[in-house]
Amino acid sequence: VLMPYINSFANLFTGLKHFTPSIQNAKNVYPGDKKCRTIGTHSKWHEEAANGLVDVTYIAFRISGITLAGDKKVSSVSEYISAICFCL
Repeated sequence: VLMPYINSFANLFTGLKHFTPSIQNAKNVYPGDKKCRTIGTHSKWHEEAANGLVDVTYIAFRISGITLAGDKKVSSVSEYISAICFCL
């Protein structure tokens, strides 16, 4: 029940845009997810950990863009700060 809210908060904090709404909304992520979510927390942990790995990948690409000379992918100082804060 809380997973979509946690994902939304994390997205606000990092400024990342995810391209798979089903993962962000915690619906139809994998076969049997409705059943697994009701009987235990372990599957939720795996789902959020995988979602976190996607965030780490996005941040790595963002930092890579920041550190490459002449790269114009970073549009503001707030993007840089967001990337650094996420890594801490």
